[in-house]
Amino acid sequence: MASRSIPVTRVAFLMRYAELARQMGAPVDSLLAASGIPVELFDHPAAAVCLKSAYKFGESACRAAGTEHLGLYIGMNTSLEDLGPVGEHLKHSTTVYDYLQRGIRLYNMFNSGQRIWLSDHGEEVRLNMATVGHDGVGPYQSQLETLSVTVMALRRALGPYWAPGKIGLAFRSKEAFPENSCFEEACILKGVQTSYRAIPRFALGVRFPYIRRQEQQLPECIETHRLTGDLTDLVQLQIEELL
Repeated sequence: MASRSIPVTRVAFLMRYAELARQMGAPVDSLLAASGIPVELFDHPAAAVCLKSAYKFGESACRAAGTEHLGLYIGMNTSLEDLGPVGEHLKHSTTVYDYLQRGIRLYNMFNSGQRIWLSDHGEEVRLNMATVGHDGVGPYQSQLETLSVTVMALRRALGPYWAPGKIGLAFRSKEAFPENSCFEEACILKGVQTSYRAIPRFALGVRFPYIRRQEQQLPECIETHRLTGDLTDLVQLQIEELL
């Protein structure tokens, strides 16, 4: 029998959207129900939820909250400390380039339906993002979140006011970015084929703040927590998490 693949994301990352949307007055419980997501699943943050349902919830939450930028607000307020074991690994990056490579390698722990990669463009490199089989406001939130989390993290090495010079967004949003966003200094290109954030090549070698190994212990066996898209493996993962 041919293997079936179902793109999924972690419940933990959906919870942040639900919390912010609730604060903005959105009827979260009814939006979850309409998206096919049982509210009881929120008792299991490490469990998986179908990405299609997650994007549907994100789109309806944005509509109810009156903004296209929930993902931006969440990303700007997410620190590496909020990312658990993955964040601990990223905090131990030696340089900006090392951080980007670690993030690319570990991204599947969050989302199995998007991919990120670096590409070379002369004096700059680009952190690219693509969503497989989906477009619209829902996937746009995930891209905004990832791009803004990366900006906030790189400020550890490049300075508290660093901002990318150029950002490409596949989705053509109608709403302007809010003042004081981490994108406000960037040239924004909308409707490009792949969303990306440009990083000056010279920045790749800048060192991250040093963390002494005896002060922070790296989590072990982090690779075992990667999300799977295979239906059989996904069922096993879900049973383990729910138990």
